[in-house]
Parts: sequence; structure tokens; C-alpha cells
Amino acid sequence: MNIPTVLQTAPIDLAISNKLRYAGTERIIYALNKEFSKKGCISLVAASGDSDLNGHGLLLPTTHDSLWITNTNGLERAVVRSHEAYDNHYRICLDLALDNKADIIHDHPGQYLVNSAEYDKRKEWLDIPIVTTIHEDIQENVLSKIALWKKLQEEKRDVHFIGISESHRKKYESNTGLDMPYFVYNGLEIEKFPFRAKKQNYMFWIGRLSEIKGTDLAVQVALETKCPLIIAGEVHTPYKQFYEKKVKPHITHTFENETYETQERLRENLIDRLENNENIIDKGQIYFIGPLDDRQKSVFYKHAQVVLVPNRWEEPFGLISIEGMASGTPVVGTSGGALPEVIKHNETGYIANLHFKNETLDEKRLIQEVGDLVKNIHFINPLACRERVKNYFTSEIMANNYLRIYEHILNQSFTGIPIHPR
Repeated sequence: MNIPTVLQTAPIDLAISNKLRYAGTERIIYALNKEFSKKGCISLVAASGDSDLNGHGLLLPTTHDSLWITNTNGLERAVVRSHEAYDNHYRICLDLALDNKADIIHDHPGQYLVNSAEYDKRKEWLDIPIVTTIHEDIQENVLSKIALWKKLQEEKRDVHFIGISESHRKKYESNTGLDMPYFVYNGLEIEKFPFRAKKQNYMFWIGRLSEIKGTDLAVQVALETKCPLIIAGEVHTPYKQFYEKKVKPHITHTFENETYETQERLRENLIDRLENNENIIDKGQIYFIGPLDDRQKSVFYKHAQVVLVPNRWEEPFGLISIEGMASGTPVVGTSGGALPEVIKHNETGYIANLHFKNETLDEKRLIQEVGDLVKNIHFINPLACRERVKNYFTSEIMANNYLRIYEHILNQSFTGIPIHPR
């Protein structure tokens, strides 16, 4: 395989770093950059200047600071949308690709490079292939962008779109008519998630507290089963009302009224107690402990009896599931989207079916089913969870598959068979 020069264009919403407390796409960029560098690629990342690649690849800043900021206690994040900032970001990205003689531009959207005014100005003469990984589900605000992608394909522009699971790829092709033959599963640095076979009796939920990710459903499962629940993550401004109404009233312990420094001390105290095999939460309790970095969350993952992923949406992949399984912790998730591809039902966790009445989710039935599955979680072998991640969902496997796609594109030899780590 020829080793290409790869320029990844990152969202500028969050900094790229190994100290992230919230992010999905940014973690993928960080992991790919590290793997590409290890394989001898010239790996370039165009991102905000507050990013830190930790000595791997080369950071090419396009703006001084990332756009999204947290409040003083670190629990709430202001979501800022700035087309002007992204237009400037993409202008600089294209300049950097040309200046550094990139073989491939790999776009990981906050917004989309190929929809930018800067790309439109240069598309007639730009001779660098653009690979876009779509990290989101089909939404109304994306449909107009997809129409342009189809037009670019009809014009035979050198643009390529990648899904992050087979269900994600198929949904885009069947629902939009977009030609999307590629998909690559997300992967993680498995060494960041130590394995543990012995578990404590709590459920773990982590992510952006929101309706589509089912934070409130996890709470209802906890109330139904009396099994203790630990919630970790952030409240983004668009979902604050949801949090206040559906989640907060049921929380028995929270750090949100403490300073960030005090929160960190309390989180570290819980971690120390877990590592000393102490029980940290009792039956019927629900903790909200705020955002965690990779080291911190790995401890909560590996001691949990189960990771809950009760999605209401068709999630394109789901990093949380593979993080949990890497730690030897089984996952109970829902049947929409990619989770049935990621979780091996009855082997690394369980898939609960999404049942609807007149197009409305039957939440009572779902809560009951998830609760019943949690009661049977002891039948899942923690080693099987770890092995599934090692065999299918590591950052090395992910990077190798992207490099295969790059090679096909640069050699114009792609056969049309989806790329995946099977």
C-alpha cells in the first residue's frame, strides 16, 4: 500500500485532544491521526488552535479557539452555530491541503466542506479527492446538503461519502439516492479501557443528556428495577429543558451545585473507592456525576454491571457501546440504527426492540423490556465483550480500512464492495 499524505478537516466546535470529556467525531479524528502517524503517513489535522495531538501528526490551526464552551461548573455546554467561522475554516483547510500537497482531504463535518462557498469556488480545478465521513443520521436540515452531494456525484466530482455502519450506509442510499458504497466502523484505542471481569451492582449511562439518547428512559429503568444508576455527561443548551423536566427530578445525588474543582475531587473520590472495591451507590439511588475524561470513564465502565444505551433514534454507530464492551461490560441497547451490528445479542449484551403504537414509541413496554434484560445481564461473559472489540472495533482496524479506501480512490480501483472489518 502506498502511504498517502492525509489532511483531516476537523469540526471547530470542540478541540481535538486526548483529554476530551465529551465528543464522538473528535475522538475518531484523534485516533485516526495517531494510527496514520504510526503507519508512516504524513498526517495533518486542520482544527482549532486549542487542540493538542499529543505529539502525533501535525496540527494545522485554522482558528484560535473552538466554538463550544462550558459554563463555570463544567456541566452545561453552550452550542454555538457559526457559518462565518466555518466558511473561514474551510477556506484555510483548502489552502493548507494545497500548500502541503495532500493526497486526500478527509472531512469530518461540523458543517460540510463540499457544501462550503470555498469549495464551490475551487471545484473546477481542485484535484485532491475529498472523502467525507458522515457522522450523523438523516435530518431535515441535512436534506438540502444531500441534494448538492448528489449533484456533485452526477458531475463526476472527486467526492466520496462514507457511512459508519452498514445500516447507516443503507439508510442514506435508500432514503436519499446518494451513492454511498463505503462504510467503516468507528474504532477506539482499546488500551485506554482496561478489562475487568468482576462487576459492581450499578448501571452506567454516559453521553449528551438528551431525549434521543434516552437519558430519561435509563432513569425510568432505574426506578422500575431499583437498580442504582450512574449518569455521566453534559447538558447542552438545546436540551436543558428536557434535563430539568425529565431527568433532574429523579436524581438523588448530583455535583451540579459544586465548583468544577470540587466536582473533580468528588469524582476522583468515587474512582478511588471503586478501585478499592468499595460500593459507591446503593439500591434506588441515581447519581449525576458530570463529564468524565477517558481515564475516569474507563473506571466507571469497567466496574459497572451494564452500560445502558436506550436510544430513541437510529444511531449511526455508538462509541459508548464499544467503550463499555472493551472494558468487559455488556451493553443493553435498542434495535434502531447500528446497535444490532455493534452488540452481539445474547453474547456481548442484549438488544431491546422498539415497539410503536400509531407511530408513537411504546415507552412503557421498552422500559419493562430493558429492565428484564438487565436482570439477565449476568449471563453475558465479560471476555466475549472484550474480544468483540479487539476483533472488530479498534482504532487500528478503523485506520487500515480508511487507508484501503484512500488507496482505492487514488488508484481508481474501488470495486463497490463496502469496506468493513469483517
